[in-house]
Amino acid sequence: MLGIKEIDQKRLKAGISRYKLCKDSQVNHSHYYQMLKNGNPTEKTLNKLSQSLKRLNGKNNGHKR
Repeated sequence: MLGIKEIDQKRLKAGISRYKLCKDSQVNHSHYYQMLKNGNPTEKTLNKLSQSLKRLNGKNNGHKR
C-alpha cells in the first residue's frame, strides 16, 4: 500500500490538484495537509486516496488538448 508521501508524489506527477484529489476521495483537505505534516493516516483514508488517484489519473483533469 502507498503511503501519504507516495500518493502526494504520484498526484503531483499526474498533475492532479490536492483539492481535486480530496474532493473526489471525500477526504477533508485540512486533514490531508495534517497527514502530510504528521504522517499518521489511517488505512481507510489511504485506500480512499489511492482509489481516487487511480480514478482521476485516467481523466484529462479538465484540460483540453
